[in-house]
Amino acid sequence: TGKYALISLKPQDNYDPGVVLNGSGTRVVVENGDIGTNTHLIEEPGQVVFTDSAQWIYHFNETTKSGKLGFDPESMSRHKTSYIEDPMYDGPDWSAAEVFEGGQSDSDALEDPCPADVTSLARIQDLETAGVIASVDDVLCYRPGVYAPGQGVEKQFTVQNGEVAYFLPGAYLFEGGMDVNNGGYVYGGLVGSEPGVLFSTYNTQQMDLEGATEILLNTSVSGPALDSTGTPMLSDPPDELMLTFYVPRDESCFQAPGSPIPIDSKVCSADTNATIKLAGTGALNIAGAIYAPTERISIRGNSDTDAIDGQIVGWTLEWSGGSTLRINYPDFEQLGILRLDGACTGSLTGPGDC
Repeated sequence: TGKYALISLKPQDNYDPGVVLNGSGTRVVVENGDIGTNTHLIEEPGQVVFTDSAQWIYHFNETTKSGKLGFDPESMSRHKTSYIEDPMYDGPDWSAAEVFEGGQSDSDALEDPCPADVTSLARIQDLETAGVIASVDDVLCYRPGVYAPGQGVEKQFTVQNGEVAYFLPGAYLFEGGMDVNNGGYVYGGLVGSEPGVLFSTYNTQQMDLEGATEILLNTSVSGPALDSTGTPMLSDPPDELMLTFYVPRDESCFQAPGSPIPIDSKVCSADTNATIKLAGTGALNIAGAIYAPTERISIRGNSDTDAIDGQIVGWTLEWSGGSTLRINYPDFEQLGILRLDGACTGSLTGPGDC
């Protein structure tokens, strides 16, 4: 297709794979877009399913290729003679962001009561009907900004014990990381008339959402999140996917500061740089790009309806859970739902460059 739905930047090193599928029944269905890796892809014993137009594009010594590919390498894969590069997306400007010095315990962090366009959402109403929350008034609506760890408070931003957290439009920097456990619900970007949300942390922290019951982000928005200066958070032209997760890269993983070409570095370990973990025992649906170029991204699916409409950029990627995750790089006609300007929803022209 000429567009990467998934990029693993890790160079080849001791045959460690860039993309791993663990668990019987674990399937990644690439509905649109290519998978690009700088080392090999392995399925143990999962399966990658490509559409007719998608390909696995790889850069490494073909004689050391290993792993059960699960598809015909002659027709569904292509060797790239140069490295697949970091697209180097720009992140948010936090200079004018509100800073919550006490983290989520800060008295200004919550908007109380939640806006009516949130509490009237069908999904929120369903949670009340199902008894997950006693009332829509129990939803915690957080405001965008910088969530500092503070003094004497929980270091990480937490959503736990069945809490329902709704993140209002804007960009969020979790300086101490984020932890969702014991069945928390994470929502944002579900009001179609409003911009989306962006989650960010430092590459020394973690955003561990594996304990979530549901993660629904940016599935119905008017456009991307805006940073503190009002700048839309988008990937590069011409496609301009909205950014939903952003983790700044570790420059030591590249040939030089500002270089897009990755290098084999012990600093960039899949075991130590494990920043983003996603799962949803009920639902996992994310629209937009997940950009964490020097991190391991782990996704554990539990439902065959799990989907990511956008792009994933990481150092390594791992899927597990015994279910099907669908990943779709929006085609030109679909890009209208991921752009800021409604005038840009028509077709674009010109092939992509992988």
